[in-house]
Amino acid sequence: MYFVSDRRQVDSHTDVVPACTRMPDVYDTLSEPLEDLSRSGASWDAWLSAHAQAREACAACPLLTQCLYRAVVDGEVAGYAACTSPEDRAEMRSRLGITLTAPDIDRIAGVRAAGSPVDHDAILAARRLYPRDTFAQLAERLGCSLSTVKRHLREASSNKKPATPARTRTTRPTVDEVLDVFDEVVSARVTSCPLSA
Repeated sequence: MYFVSDRRQVDSHTDVVPACTRMPDVYDTLSEPLEDLSRSGASWDAWLSAHAQAREACAACPLLTQCLYRAVVDGEVAGYAACTSPEDRAEMRSRLGITLTAPDIDRIAGVRAAGSPVDHDAILAARRLYPRDTFAQLAERLGCSLSTVKRHLREASSNKKPATPARTRTTRPTVDEVLDVFDEVVSARVTSCPLSA
């Protein structure tokens, strides 16, 4: 049985508490898209430090293989997970021929079918107008929720380079297939996070 803690799944049958639940500030830092970081040295240094900490913590986690499989095959998670960025996981899915269906967040949140009160273009325009504002400050300026701002900016970011599967699968990939693609995409440049079957 699995439960969600801090947007991550945790196996309740083990005594393992993953680093992502023990170090939420580190993983939350990595959930901000790089283009949203101010280009100040302090912000960049903080992101690099968080990335190094998360990579080391994920590599040492006994749940790494399970977490990777779920993040790639079962559904997208926000930010850094299992030594991968959202871009890494998109590339892995493309190589595996996996296409995820995006959840209907508006329906889940109970937003009327006619649309949300804050328009997508208004959020993007506010981001361009106030590039140094945090997501919370943008939400306050626009009179909407923080999750609405994050969702629209994440959607805009992901629409820049849609991943098209190299082939389409009709079956779920095996754990070994996911690990092999991980090696191709991630391990080549992240040598401190090798996975074995």
